[in-house]
Amino acid sequence: ITGNNVHPNVREIMKHTLEKNPNFIFYNSGGWTPSVNADLQKKFVNITINSKFVLAPRGYGRGSFRFFECFQLGSIPVYLWNDVEWLPFKNLIDYDKLCVSIHISQINKLEARLLSITQEKYNSMFTYYETVKHLFDLEGMSNQIIHENSN
Repeated sequence: ITGNNVHPNVREIMKHTLEKNPNFIFYNSGGWTPSVNADLQKKFVNITINSKFVLAPRGYGRGSFRFFECFQLGSIPVYLWNDVEWLPFKNLIDYDKLCVSIHISQINKLEARLLSITQEKYNSMFTYYETVKHLFDLEGMSNQIIHENSN
């Protein structure tokens, strides 16, 4: 797991708080590089596919690429942030219906929050995703940006 240069470091706090909890899986690859080893990529995909929820902490920027990868691999993202909840199209998307978003100061409450999500609620997150997923692909996102800028 790599971190960002913003204090507090969301990824370091996340790992320090959760890595000894058996309900959370951490695979420390030593950091990602522009050239991703095929075995590392396969392990990442397999862990994500086999997880109901996937930690998607903010990165060097306020967003998280993993947030979008989670949906593509059939998992619900858990977006962890520290200063600004940086999620796109908040005027169009009800993120409470779509994912779990939590400020890093609440990390100690994350396990209980995830365990409280029923299978029905979990399934409804994917159902809701189907109604907004066009906003997460290149064409849909571009069209929405053009639409917002033309008004």
